[in-house]
Amino acid sequence: MPTALHSCNMNGFLLGLWTIFPLISSVSSFVSPIAAFRSNHRHHHNSKMRTGLASSTTTTRCSDEKLIPREILFGNPEKTSPTLSPDGKYIAYLAPSPDLNVLNVFVRETWDETTSRQVTNDTSRGIRSMFWAQDSETLLYLQDFEGDENFHLWAVPVENSKDEKARDLTPGENVKVSSIMTNKRYPDQIMLATNQRDPSTFDMYQCDYKTEKLELDTTNPGDVVGWGSEDESFEIRMAVVRNQIDSSTTIRARATKHDEWRDLINFPYGEEGSFVEFCNDGTPT
Repeated sequence: MPTALHSCNMNGFLLGLWTIFPLISSVSSFVSPIAAFRSNHRHHHNSKMRTGLASSTTTTRCSDEKLIPREILFGNPEKTSPTLSPDGKYIAYLAPSPDLNVLNVFVRETWDETTSRQVTNDTSRGIRSMFWAQDSETLLYLQDFEGDENFHLWAVPVENSKDEKARDLTPGENVKVSSIMTNKRYPDQIMLATNQRDPSTFDMYQCDYKTEKLELDTTNPGDVVGWGSEDESFEIRMAVVRNQIDSSTTIRARATKHDEWRDLINFPYGEEGSFVEFCNDGTPT
């Protein structure tokens, strides 16, 4: 019952405002000087009150106040980013190196913590992102060069010692890698995008990370900002296109890697959508 009365009173209040609003509007030019005087007077009065309060108030620190140590906020974690190998035999994780306190990749057997050992030897910025290749024998990680943000993809065998160098799978000056894909059906192959052909666009490449062979797979026509593969064939069959004029997004698809692209759907600016997956029915859908 109180809720109903409250609602009724509010409706009446709104109705009253609606009734007198035209009257207020018609005399606004007459009321404005008075309102301006009252506003200025109020502002002057409040300013004096604030000045008086400021002069009579002092700030004191609590005697038990403690600053959070900087190393807690910005220091390295003891261990982070654990990831299980595809065959379940190993766990890889990031941890600070004992000598330089720089984040590196460590590996241990899943059920034996005493087998933990460092397999990379970064001495500067630390490694922040790593993952397993599908063969369960190789770890892949991203690293740039002293903060230039040109991240390369590196490979290191799980049996590696920290004194052995990792292999750069995307070599070249000012080269950057993105859109890295793995597939359990193709354990020795990964798909990745780099801008080594054209610094402004990312083409897709097939990479054999054991032989370090890098082969151009799909050329970027210039407007593609993302790629997707079909799971069975591991072919690049989806592309995300961003229109620079109206900021719309278009999803393109093709039946096979040898066919022409076609626009599948367009999302105007303000709408969001994404490609999900190809059907596993033997047809190009």
